[in-house]
Amino acid sequence: MKKAIVVLAGLSLLSTSGYLSGQVIADFESYTTPTSSGSVMFLQPSFSGSTGSKLDASPNSTTVESEGIPLGNPNVGNNALFVTFSFLDTNPTPLWLRLTTFNAANQGNPTISLTPGSSLQFDIHSDTPLFVTTLVRETETDAAIGANGGAANGIEFVGGNPTTTTGKAVEANTWTTLVFDFGSDPVFAFAGTTADGILDPGVDGKGVLEALGIAVASGTIGDINIWLDNFEVIVVPEPSTIALSLLGGLGLIFVTHRRRKA
Repeated sequence: MKKAIVVLAGLSLLSTSGYLSGQVIADFESYTTPTSSGSVMFLQPSFSGSTGSKLDASPNSTTVESEGIPLGNPNVGNNALFVTFSFLDTNPTPLWLRLTTFNAANQGNPTISLTPGSSLQFDIHSDTPLFVTTLVRETETDAAIGANGGAANGIEFVGGNPTTTTGKAVEANTWTTLVFDFGSDPVFAFAGTTADGILDPGVDGKGVLEALGIAVASGTIGDINIWLDNFEVIVVPEPSTIALSLLGGLGLIFVTHRRRKA
């Protein structure tokens, strides 16, 4: 029983130290709405040269909004990010959009944790069925989680490959929380000389959320309206860090026990 109490106390120390909690990098609550298109986290849909030619000239906006947010999200605040676009009627397959964070004026190139077991999650609502992936740039940044981590090095698809219309499925007209696990989700090379289908966390275990890959079924026409909210990074530290923290906690417990005994 005493051993069990000691272990639980050590685990409790890890939890209260923040290892088992997430860090919100974007909930859009601080912005006065509506924001100018492409100014917060994600640029306007047509910005990326990879997929811009597949889109109609209008609609083409990415704005933080406080009105029109669909009901049904238990995590909803006052604001959410609204993305609207449409693909050309010529149906230029594969139908996918690279919704990039590249140097956005606010919260561009957000740093995320890539240590094994770490993940990114966010809420999404669409009026059209989607397949969603993350595009991760292997910047090997030492920036803080959520801060601008730069735009160097290659980009990997994580969670699917939108060029083959795969990814996390999002049903139409319902809020969905997507979770991308950087330790177990499939990885595919996208762009850059360092992209090789293997996610490289680097020395600091970090990279950048470069974009979302948003794919739809062939033949999809009409405006596509998407809401995004509550981007959160779940950080799992390296095993050595956990071990040191756990041993430190057990040491404190042992010293306290000895003192009481004395």
